[in-house]
Amino acid sequence: MALTARAAVMAVVVSGVGLSAAHAGFVYDTSHTNRRTQAWVIGSSVEVDATTALGPWYGSAFYSDATTAVLANQGSDLGASQMTFSGGAQTSSSVAIDLHAQSVASTRFGVTSAGALQWIVTTNSVANGFENMSSISISLMDLTTGQFLFARTGNSSGNGSIQLIASHNYELVIYADAESGSAGSTAATYNAGLQFVAVPTPGALALLALAGISARSRRRLA
Repeated sequence: MALTARAAVMAVVVSGVGLSAAHAGFVYDTSHTNRRTQAWVIGSSVEVDATTALGPWYGSAFYSDATTAVLANQGSDLGASQMTFSGGAQTSSSVAIDLHAQSVASTRFGVTSAGALQWIVTTNSVANGFENMSSISISLMDLTTGQFLFARTGNSSGNGSIQLIASHNYELVIYADAESGSAGSTAATYNAGLQFVAVPTPGALALLALAGISARSRRRLA
């Protein structure tokens, strides 16, 4: 299954307390799934949208008046073979005012068999104006060993593959934050993805080998 344009992370999870929602050999840890967008103006929350539900989700928090605008958004999907995330946090103002936007996604999973996690990530962080700040980070940690396997911050774009170990638990965290204390604009956006590809079992490898031999035999007979 190909990665979508907006990013993907797929997960597989070992059986245990708090784990549910099996999908073709893996499950998500529902007790540690969090997807949230939130907007603040002058230190007070004006809108929040959050969910811990699995499956497709879109959340947004928005505020706008004649001089200021705050937006946090996220589109994500915990699907059967991958998870997708796209969104960010933005602020804009023509006057000096405290604005804050935040987009957060996190989930834990564990693999039932060894495999490779293919990833594609694009992040962007920019802040214009005095006292305006923007930050973005995406990380993947092996909770069993405490090792960070993947981390991207700031302006970044790339792709690769990570080997995952059977029976290990993992945690993915995406965090976008934008703040304004003066006139200007900020933005922290993400488009990230990983997709799990399981290592074929010995039996499956044997079948693939037989299929190859059969195909070569048919070509020689043709």
